[in-house]
Amino acid sequence: MWLALRSIGLFCTSRRGPSHPSPHCSAWWVSATIKHHVAYYSRTGYSARTLALFWGLRPGSRAQPTTALAYGGIMKCVLMLATALLLSAGAALAGPAADLRYPWDSRPDSCFVGTPTAKVCELDSWSNQRLMFDRLRMLWRGEQFALFERALLELSHSSNAYANGYPQYDSPFVMLDNDVLPNNKAKLERWQIAVPDSLFAHIAESILERNISRNIRGNGFASTVTDETWALVEQHLKTSEAILLSSAGDARDLEAWHHSLLATSLLRTKPQSNPAVVFETAVKRWPKSYGLYELMAYFMLPKYRGSWTAVEHFAKTWSAEIPDDGDTFYFRLYFQLRREPKIAGIKPTNIGIDYPHLKQSGMEMIKRYPQIAGYKAGMASFACAFGDRPTFLELVEQLPASELTSNAWLTSYSSEVCSQGAQTPPIAESPQSVPLDAKGEGRKSAPRLQ
Repeated sequence: MWLALRSIGLFCTSRRGPSHPSPHCSAWWVSATIKHHVAYYSRTGYSARTLALFWGLRPGSRAQPTTALAYGGIMKCVLMLATALLLSAGAALAGPAADLRYPWDSRPDSCFVGTPTAKVCELDSWSNQRLMFDRLRMLWRGEQFALFERALLELSHSSNAYANGYPQYDSPFVMLDNDVLPNNKAKLERWQIAVPDSLFAHIAESILERNISRNIRGNGFASTVTDETWALVEQHLKTSEAILLSSAGDARDLEAWHHSLLATSLLRTKPQSNPAVVFETAVKRWPKSYGLYELMAYFMLPKYRGSWTAVEHFAKTWSAEIPDDGDTFYFRLYFQLRREPKIAGIKPTNIGIDYPHLKQSGMEMIKRYPQIAGYKAGMASFACAFGDRPTFLELVEQLPASELTSNAWLTSYSSEVCSQGAQTPPIAESPQSVPLDAKGEGRKSAPRLQ
């Protein structure tokens, strides 16, 4: 870089002295030369800020060339142009660390020159859900915070969905909720130092406080929790909510911020934010963020002083509200709740599920997402539970052998039990809360709220 700038200075300086520009030095040539070197050094890992500082400049301030680079008036103009180009290039990049490459990015260097259109220059980082979570965790565990921040931003602003219908924009919350553990406080501090303007570090800090509160509370019935423990739980939840509410405005434009605020407000005894308002505000902006609906339904369960009647009303109401969903939501919601003891082990008819609606919704789900075998297995299990043997046999014949034993089946209505036509006695209500299970293609459980 030093040699590049020195050559510009020498080329643009005539023999009469540094204050007299060479007639060969046009504005176009200077611009093209600087753009070339900016592109080259950005590809090799230098940020706009780093390059500007290397030249003795501060991004956002007036150009102040170092003594070594001061070739007179013309070089001052060159350096000012360089600063402008650098900062405008930096602003055009897609989020923090956009001038760095992901570890899995093996595209040739030619893809970073000009505006390449070759197929080999396309980078598909997130289309596979299982691989997406693996890559996010690689960045998180390796503390590659700038790239991690960039990845979360890319997913948050994506309009794409995975093969199972879940949108990419809710992946940041799911990942952070599962992977930010109570012992990660020092790691979050390192993240905030590495990316001072991070939009996600504070969301992660809020999730950490909520996960600490969950550990303190434990998994027992509310009656087994002492008053002192409840006070500690509420203290951490209050901190969790306060962190979110003090976040910068840009963070509030992220689905992860709203999702986290909903999770925290639902757990608090006297939240500052009304959960119903938080939920409705969020789904207006992200109507296909199914995790938000699942979270609300989860807290309508009897173990949270709700009722199955409330869950059914919620399922019916929102089935008609979600745009372009083809009435798949009704099945999707109960499929996510399939590990709840009342569904898993006792005939679901006892809790008021509308089976004709469930079947219609489930068959539409299978039609829309034929590659997700888990949806077929889940519908086959519900058909067995409701005594709809023709539908069960139709679906089970289409399943691969690996899916006959997957966790998509209701606990007491496995493929083996249903194939034999045996009747399984209901299981007792478990004293522990059962987290929502996987929803296909490697997605981990929904928010682990106990």
